[in-house]
Amino acid sequence: MTQQRVDEIVKECLRQEENCQYTAAGMYMWQKRAQVWKNVFVVAPIILGDSRRFSY
Repeated sequence: MTQQRVDEIVKECLRQEENCQYTAAGMYMWQKRAQVWKNVFVVAPIILGDSRRFSY
């Protein structure tokens, strides 16, 4: 391979590495948010159902 071609490949690899870092950070934030919503939808019915039992 020519040096120009090697430089282009290295440049593209660095660009893709940067994109992967942004994607990983975004997916981590999404996963944390999804975990909070999962907990809300699991715990809220338990609490609301329990409070309804004591209202009679």
